[in-house]
Amino acid sequence: MPMKPSSRPGRARPILLTILVLIVAFVVWIGIEVYFAITARPNVDTDYASQMEALSAGVQGDGPNRWSEFAALLADQKALTNRLALEVGELEPRESRVPLGYASVYDEASLIEEIESNEDLSESEGEAELARLAAGRELYAAALDSWDESGLLGRLRE
Repeated sequence: MPMKPSSRPGRARPILLTILVLIVAFVVWIGIEVYFAITARPNVDTDYASQMEALSAGVQGDGPNRWSEFAALLADQKALTNRLALEVGELEPRESRVPLGYASVYDEASLIEEIESNEDLSESEGEAELARLAAGRELYAAALDSWDESGLLGRLRE
């Protein structure tokens, strides 16, 4: 007498039902997220400049509110710094060993020593680095002078 294979159809049903519920929950969750992403409204921009002006007026004590002057000073300084960054960017190659910065004005001797002690540089590369350093120093010195001529440093001192 041949034996019949036992079939238990109810045994896999709870596992499949659980998987189906998880898939449906995941699809509903994604649908809700997409709905909120599509119907989202942009936030109102916050005017931080006016908040800083009000804050500075509240803490500076007696006298006129000078925040607007300070904000204008910061804008001028940022414009001058951006212009200087463009000029230095034209001067500085990507393969440069010593990056240019304000240190080229104030600590030129140590930068020259660093270039001269670098054994990886050939003589012509060393001379090119020294020339670039001198040009950068002149550029930064001219920028600092222009800041002084434009009254930026004097306004900062006030």
